[in-house]
Amino acid sequence: MNKTVLLVLIGRAFQVVISLAAVRIYTRLLSTGEVGNLFLINSIVGLFALTLINPIGMFINRRLHEWAENKAIINVFFIFNLYLVFISISSVLIVGLLNKFLGVGSTIDIRMLSLFVMLNIYFNTWNQSIIPSLNMLHHVKSFVLLTVATLVLGLGFSVALVTSRNATALNWLSGQVVAQLAITGLAFLYFKKVTKSEFDFDQVRKSVSLRNLSTIAAFALPLALTTFLMWVQNQSYRMVVEKYLGLEFLGMIGVGMGIATSLCATVESLVLQVYYPIYYSEINTPDPVKRALAWNKMARLTIPIYISVTILVSCLAPFLVKILVNDKFSQVYVYVIFGAWVELFRMTTNVLSSVAHSEMQTRSLIFAYLAGALFAFPGVYLCATHGFQQAIPVVLVVSGFVTMSAMYVAMSKLISLKLDAGMLVKPVFSSIPFAFSLLLYSRSGSLLVSVASMVLAGLYFSFMHYPAYRNIRN
Repeated sequence: MNKTVLLVLIGRAFQVVISLAAVRIYTRLLSTGEVGNLFLINSIVGLFALTLINPIGMFINRRLHEWAENKAIINVFFIFNLYLVFISISSVLIVGLLNKFLGVGSTIDIRMLSLFVMLNIYFNTWNQSIIPSLNMLHHVKSFVLLTVATLVLGLGFSVALVTSRNATALNWLSGQVVAQLAITGLAFLYFKKVTKSEFDFDQVRKSVSLRNLSTIAAFALPLALTTFLMWVQNQSYRMVVEKYLGLEFLGMIGVGMGIATSLCATVESLVLQVYYPIYYSEINTPDPVKRALAWNKMARLTIPIYISVTILVSCLAPFLVKILVNDKFSQVYVYVIFGAWVELFRMTTNVLSSVAHSEMQTRSLIFAYLAGALFAFPGVYLCATHGFQQAIPVVLVVSGFVTMSAMYVAMSKLISLKLDAGMLVKPVFSSIPFAFSLLLYSRSGSLLVSVASMVLAGLYFSFMHYPAYRNIRN
């Protein structure tokens, strides 16, 4: 196995263990209502991260290799920092308006909530900008070490704050911000050293031109609208649920779908950590044929893995719930199953949307996410206000399928998409052994049976997709 791939796998294994341990701990330490608050706060932060920060981050990723080669990346980060300070401060006003007019976060001290969101936006963004950039530039060891350190410290600080003070969602999440602050400082110093980039104010001043700002705006504004619609589709339901169904129900559906999101996002992140540095290097070319080949190569790797993990999570949902959360959440396995399919359509849509990033045609993303948002938000609202709350996960699954289908149509107009039936059908048949876990559903209350089932399923999943990792650079 490639040493880089092995290192990423080991690092990701640590991340998975820590992240899943965190779920087990916070579902034990926090009440169901506070767990609901946790998902609500993350949704508020996600509004800013997806809409106002992610588009600029995507632009930086697209040009990262070029700026690193020219030793100009620190100048770019300086300008990005000014923008980030502005967004962080502005978030205080927006959170206040959401609370006053929509009642968002009505059970949380609005002053503390606003302060947390501001600090989280700033430090989490830098943590998730600098450390992944090291991976993009092939500094894998430092990427793995700093990522794991952030998670370990975050978990430690969160537990300390919750147990020494009040057991609230805000205290739990604040512990992670403290860890991000500490590790991000170290990460920046290391990043500056390995990139050998020096700050040059004259170059910064020259780069802040109307032409450059227009280029960024042309890329980022359509993407900002797109990511806002993405947030509406995937996260706005939490605000609707809080308002009309209460924090208890939000805690239950949030934990269930959150388990699926956590596991699928873990696999997705692993795949992207291994392949995206290669992908972004390969699309850094003016040749559209080579860019199309790079995308189809990535799709052949990623989509079969996403199908397999969806089937795995769906079949082993009760065992996952037994292992990962406190017994008071034992009935949320149904939401785990729905969440897995929401994640499949989300991950596949992300793969398809990378075509637009490659071709710098981000406007083409808008229609697909608009279609999904127009289905998701009204659907969730109607279910929540007319006594059909159990249908909310169904609405989210269907909206994901709508978005994925619309994205495929839009992206096929930009490049030639070569998604043959074999790459879709083969992982389904290869995943049939996961269905044997259904025979053990009556014993899913046993921790031993649950752990054994997950270990066997995990080993088989790894065996299925090992050849793809082995040949990743071929």
